[in-house]
Amino acid sequence: MGMGALIDTWVGWQEIIFGEDYAPIVQVKLRGVQDIHVAMKYLEPLTHIEDLCLDGTSVTDGDLECIQNMKSLVSLDLSNNPITDAGLERLERLTRLRFLTLDNTQTTDAGVKRLCRKLPRLQVKRASAKANPPCPNSSSVP
Repeated sequence: MGMGALIDTWVGWQEIIFGEDYAPIVQVKLRGVQDIHVAMKYLEPLTHIEDLCLDGTSVTDGDLECIQNMKSLVSLDLSNNPITDAGLERLERLTRLRFLTLDNTQTTDAGVKRLCRKLPRLQVKRASAKANPPCPNSSSVP
């Protein structure tokens, strides 16, 4: 069963078992999923997600369009993906986002600074960051 079918089945079963009042899915970890482009389309309607891990899934800047409306998102891990500053711009609408992990991405200090100006409470972790992190709440790992 593909990832899209799996997510679709899970959401479908929640609706059958719990009716319209089912508890929303708030945490999704797709670490290492290879067919992420299909899975992202199934994640788009899950707007109550608070914690999303996409570490090592080959998610791209374009794929991030699918999470722009996840207004409840608090924590996002985009590590080990070809994300650039263009992808960070797609996160600017996520006003509840507090924790962003960007280890081993193609983001720059300038892109992270721009995002932090839009989301001043955001804490960013980047293993590739220089000794002086670009945001007041950020950390770098050598």
